[in-house]
Amino acid sequence: WTVLARINGADVEGGEPWYGKARDWAMSQGITDGTAPQRAVSVQELAAMLYRQAGSPEVTSELYGFQVAAWARDGLNWALINRLVDLHINDASAAFVTRGELAASLGRFCKLAEGA
Repeated sequence: WTVLARINGADVEGGEPWYGKARDWAMSQGITDGTAPQRAVSVQELAAMLYRQAGSPEVTSELYGFQVAAWARDGLNWALINRLVDLHINDASAAFVTRGELAASLGRFCKLAEGA
C-alpha cells in the first residue's frame, strides 16, 4: 500500500500505525479492503491490487488452470498477461509473494504504467 500510494504522490508519512495513511489511501482508491495489513500477501491479492491501481483495464483473454478467487480472477489474468507476477504453483490463493518477488512485480508495474 505504501509503495502504491507513493507512486501516486500520496503523503503516507506519520501514519499510526506506520502503514495507516497508506492503508487509508489504498482503501479510498478501491485498491484494498484494508484487512490483515501485517499478513503475507498472496499472489492473487497482489495481482488484484495492481490491477485496480491500473484502473481495472478490460481483460480480453482467460487463463485456465489456476485456482483463484472470483474477485481476483481478472486481476490475476491481467497481471499474468502483463508479466507482473510469476506463478509457480496452480493455487494463486495460497502462494505468497516474497519480498524479492514483490520488488520485481512493482518494478515491472512501474515500467508498464510509464508505457515502457
